[in-house]
Amino acid sequence: MDGDGNNIYLAGRAPQAGAGSKIVRPYTGGSDAFAVSLKIDGNINWVSFQGGTGDDKGYGIALDVNDDVYLIGYTRQPGLANTRHPAGTYDALSRCRA
Repeated sequence: MDGDGNNIYLAGRAPQAGAGSKIVRPYTGGSDAFAVSLKIDGNINWVSFQGGTGDDKGYGIALDVNDDVYLIGYTRQPGLANTRHPAGTYDALSRCRA
């Protein structure tokens, strides 16, 4: 939840979409990480997918003092834009929204 208590943030993993799937993802690979911001009433503010050709997973959300949103997770795709690997090759921290 943000500092004002107006938005809720969730992180997760979107599996690979199969034929006929209603899941829409901008990346390819086994799975993609995502972050979603919900209004307190449950309506969606935004969704951000992060990923590459390998498996990517979102494990959590962090907010800084300005309520900038960071997706914490795992990626098999080195060199993604706005992504850092602070604890090794596959751990990732990615800025989603400012």
